[in-house]
Amino acid sequence: MADAGLADFRICRYNSTGTSVTIGNRTIPYLGNDDFLLQQTRDINVAIAVGDPALRQKIAHKLQKNPYIHFPNIILHGAEVCSDVKLGQGCIISMDARVSTNVRMGDFVFLNIGAMVCHDGRLGDYVTLAPDVKLAGAVHIGSHGDIGLGTKGDSGNYDCGSCAYRCGSRCCAGCGGSRYGCWCTGAKDKINIDFSMSYG
Repeated sequence: MADAGLADFRICRYNSTGTSVTIGNRTIPYLGNDDFLLQQTRDINVAIAVGDPALRQKIAHKLQKNPYIHFPNIILHGAEVCSDVKLGQGCIISMDARVSTNVRMGDFVFLNIGAMVCHDGRLGDYVTLAPDVKLAGAVHIGSHGDIGLGTKGDSGNYDCGSCAYRCGSRCCAGCGGSRYGCWCTGAKDKINIDFSMSYG
C-alpha cells in the first residue's frame, strides 16, 4: 500500500542529464524542467517538495500560470491528521507528523518528519516545519515561517524568554548552539513565539 500511486510519479526538477532517477528499487522517469509542466494541456497533479518557503512560493507562482496544474495535499504514510483539520492546496505532511484538532494551514505548507501541530494551531502560506518541530496548542506561525530542527513552541514562558506565542510573517526561528540559546531572524513583523529545546 505504501507504493500506491508511485507508478504515476514523475520527477520534473531534477538536476541531471539522465532520463531517470532511482528511488529505492523503483526507477522514476525524469520528464524535464518547469517548462515541461507549463506546456501541459491536460490536468496534471504536482507536488512542490522544496523546503525553502521563498523558493517554494516562487515555483508555485510560476506553475500556477497553467490552469491545468493542480496541487493536491499529500499526507504520507504514518502521518496522523484529525478529520477537522483545514488544509490549503499543495500541503505536504511527512511521515510520523501529527496534526491535532481544529488546526488551519495555508497553501503549500510543509511539515517534515515527526513535526507536530497541536489543537487550534494556525500555519500561514508556505510555512516549513523542520523534523521534530513541536508546536503546542494555539501556536500561530505567519506566512513563510521557517521553523528549525527540533524547535518547541508553546504559549508559555520558556527559557528563551524573548518571545510569546505568535511568529509573524517571514520568521525564521530555531534553537541556537547553547542549551537555552534562541535565535529568531529575518522577521518582517515582530517575532513573539516561545522556543525551547530539550537535549536528551
